[in-house]
Amino acid sequence: MTIVKRLLSFHKVKNQDYTGYNNCKKFPNIFLYWINTLMPINLKFMEEVYIAYDNKDINSLISVKPINHNNKRFEIVKFYLDNNSNTKGKLLMDYVVSKFAAKGVISFTAYVDENKFDVINLFLNNCGFRNFSSHQFFKITNENINNNLSFNDIYIEKSKKSTLKDIVKLYNESIQPYFRKPLEKSQNEFKCSIFNIFSNNTFIFNIYNKNNNELCGFIRLLTYDNLNYIMDITLLNPFSHNFNNILNYCYNFLNDKFKNFNLIFKNKKYQINSNIYENYFKENKISMVYREIVLVKDYFNYIKENTENKMQNSKIIFFNDINQNPAF
Repeated sequence: MTIVKRLLSFHKVKNQDYTGYNNCKKFPNIFLYWINTLMPINLKFMEEVYIAYDNKDINSLISVKPINHNNKRFEIVKFYLDNNSNTKGKLLMDYVVSKFAAKGVISFTAYVDENKFDVINLFLNNCGFRNFSSHQFFKITNENINNNLSFNDIYIEKSKKSTLKDIVKLYNESIQPYFRKPLEKSQNEFKCSIFNIFSNNTFIFNIYNKNNNELCGFIRLLTYDNLNYIMDITLLNPFSHNFNNILNYCYNFLNDKFKNFNLIFKNKKYQINSNIYENYFKENKISMVYREIVLVKDYFNYIKENTENKMQNSKIIFFNDINQNPAF
């Protein structure tokens, strides 16, 4: 008999089948884990772990957490699937999704190594996820940096709390319209939590137009292990010619601050100007070191245009799967 429950004590499990970029990421701090477990859904700040097991043998394991302080959207951080246990994996996934959906979570996102076909097929064919987009990762080394570059039409400063509203607006508008609803962010997702002192280090910089001092982009550097710093950028198209200079700026910032580090650029394929960054790396012969598939499960179905009875307006309508009533 298969039993599904929250993991109360940490068992030893294999780690080669976890999803996510950092496959060797450790389990959360046990003290913070218990605090988080007792928190209501709107105050959770880290991952929770659930398992499916038979006779004390773990068949499947999953951990989920809110996406950057957004209690309506959850991320699947780890997913372990034992050999020949797809049924157990689906059972566990359905349990966790139903549990948090009942508490108001409207979407679940997973980031899976493109080479893990068994996990991807389980998500797509058995668990109701859809292949939404992808992330590309490029490693930047000292050989790719030109220290003689300078900015002509922009300048960069450390981000301030007063600019959060503008940052969120810029980020959401940079997402291609079809992908916007499940992936758009709120101000809370860019705020630094007090719990970051126990987990992540994040550096955010604003990019300004020199002519009018208006925000035209921002950079985020994020690390999970204080060694690999993942860089992503949101930048208006008229200023994309500065991309090489911005890479130079970020590399030098880390080089001045840390003795050992790796700068890894994350290209989000659902952004409007993602092809500009991808072409830059191709032209400069910088190889992609990793690619992950973005899988999404949410409670909104987008209505496609009916070829026989075309809609009079071009607005997208979506319905809540729970009660089939329009959700506006």
